[in-house]
Amino acid sequence: MSSEARFHCRQRGVTLVELIMFIVIVSVALASIIAVMRITTANSADPLRRKQALMIAEGLLEEVRSAGFTLCDPSSADFDTQTDPTQCAVRENWGQVAPEPVNPRPFDNVNDYVTEPNVAVNAFNNAAGVLTDVSGQPIGVDGYTATLTVSPAQLGGYGVASGSAANTPVLRIRVTVAFGGDAPVVLDAYRMRYARPGFLGLVGGLGARHGVDVALDRGADEDRDDRPQDADDDDHDDRLDQGEAALGGKRERTAHHWNP
Repeated sequence: MSSEARFHCRQRGVTLVELIMFIVIVSVALASIIAVMRITTANSADPLRRKQALMIAEGLLEEVRSAGFTLCDPSSADFDTQTDPTQCAVRENWGQVAPEPVNPRPFDNVNDYVTEPNVAVNAFNNAAGVLTDVSGQPIGVDGYTATLTVSPAQLGGYGVASGSAANTPVLRIRVTVAFGGDAPVVLDAYRMRYARPGFLGLVGGLGARHGVDVALDRGADEDRDDRPQDADDDDHDDRLDQGEAALGGKRERTAHHWNP
């Protein structure tokens, strides 16, 4: 065989070193692709789980926000107008403490959901430790836990930034829903008492009947434009303006954020 023929034969194959390098490169590429696919598959359900956690947190927060916030228990005849807790037939306290009646959810007062302030508690679990909705039925999704923290707060110059008294005029409500090892969903809201000492001096009788919640959110009163207003209505609106001005015009009471 001529040297030219041998030269052409050698060009038809690869060396052992080249073959090994090819195998190594392909193996590394395949391993990287498989790792990416594994991570993507494992986390593909995270957006759905976070959305479910947000829905649970919003529902529980709305339940607590919808409860009353008065100095007296509703079993007292003047619970919605009384501004002196010492005059209550049954005074509100943290939790449902005798002589306050023990009722199932939804409770009649915000502070009935916790037995002490500034502490995260499983306020939405049943006796078996299962997370339930407002009617006491299991949520129906596994892997979620929810806690509630109710704390005295200061808002628009009213209330105290810290403390533990049940007759505080402002409360911050925090609902935390955790799932798996991901960052929990945390929602906050503020409530101001319907009837509390000192507020009558700001907006007259409006404070005893409605409290600062009306001054923070006037949506219900804006719907009244379709009927004639009398002098009492004008006076009512003037008081709303005074209350809103005293709070710096703040109307939004709920803040949504992800806990880092």
